[in-house]
Amino acid sequence: MPIKPPDYQLKLALNLPEEEQVSGVLSEEQIRLRSQVARSALEGGHVWPGGKAPEWFEQYISLLGGGWDWRVAVYISWKAMPKGRRWPKTQEELATKVLGLASDRQISIWRGKNPAIDAMARDLGAGMVLEALGDVYQAMIEVASKPDYKGKGDRELLFKLAGMLADGEMTLKAGAGDVADILRNMPFDDLMRGAGITSPEKVAELRDRLAAELAAAVPTPAALPPEPEPAATQGELPEVSSDAE
Repeated sequence: MPIKPPDYQLKLALNLPEEEQVSGVLSEEQIRLRSQVARSALEGGHVWPGGKAPEWFEQYISLLGGGWDWRVAVYISWKAMPKGRRWPKTQEELATKVLGLASDRQISIWRGKNPAIDAMARDLGAGMVLEALGDVYQAMIEVASKPDYKGKGDRELLFKLAGMLADGEMTLKAGAGDVADILRNMPFDDLMRGAGITSPEKVAELRDRLAAELAAAVPTPAALPPEPEPAATQGELPEVSSDAE
């Protein structure tokens, strides 16, 4: 779907003149030909890494359909990508190897004169995050479900998102899923933390409480009925103390 520029109250041109044209180093025709050659190389796949379109290329096509200048559309699409997934790696390489510019200074000039550029890059970046949320949740659940200490952070975040954990205190709520199954697969340390047992003092309190509950459940010797004395059997001689000898 075409992505159109924001509708600012002050209209700002997207086809801003290049610095070399303003300074008279290159003529308008030379600027146009250089731009045309660079665009043909990009859209024809001649500069693609490994012959494969960069991840931002589809976003670039959508921006073109919205009326953005091709070079600006390339920059916005590239900027919206996470840094680790950008091609080329740097803005300087993008300017010289893809956009056909002498340096990335021209990009800075465009951004300074047109706030729509950075605004659109931010919006597209946020949109990519929202699209990935489903996959992120699924990965988090898979890691959190494994009885492994490495999933501790994922479990805590998952419980917080479900409203079951806040400030180290665990609260089980209806509709939170199969709680018994979740707890059954949790390591003991995570269960203690979820129950709020996070310090030696808390452990001592738990021990004392369990001891008190155990003592209340087991009858004391005073509460037990006295045992009956065994009856003497026929022919049994009474015991004689040593003092009678």
